[in-house]
Amino acid sequence: MYKPKLSDLEGTEYFDLAEMLGLETFLQLVKFFEKSTIYIPDYKTISKKARARNIVSDFNQGLGLKTLATKYNLSGQRIRQILKEQSG
Repeated sequence: MYKPKLSDLEGTEYFDLAEMLGLETFLQLVKFFEKSTIYIPDYKTISKKARARNIVSDFNQGLGLKTLATKYNLSGQRIRQILKEQSG
């Protein structure tokens, strides 16, 4: 099998991704997901668990619900929900 070079992808829709990931990683993705459609979530979605951890940590350090709501741009009700979900 022939091994492509990064320069072979210039001018294609794949070039930027191959350049960002590195050719070897890009080729591994191509082989793994060949002809598949994959969904890439937004950063907010994949960072929710980290945000929840930080909220619990801040709460345990004494920050109040109102302060947490302001800090994380959430409602007090959502902060309470997150704290409840993380305690159970």
